Amino acid sequence: AHPFVAAFITKGYPSIRSKWFMNHKKWIKVSPRDAYTYLEYNFTDKDGKVL
Repeated sequence: AHPFVAAFITKGYPSIRSKWFMNHKKWIKVSPRDAYTYLEYNFTDKDGKVL
């Protein structure tokens, strides 16, 4: 995700990412990428393959 979006998801108490974990019992890894636009993102599986 774009660095601003990644920070929005991961920072704060409680963060959006921790709320997701509490509701769904799945932790997500958010990686900031400078090359992405604000609305650009990719999902990958545990092996790093793009879904």
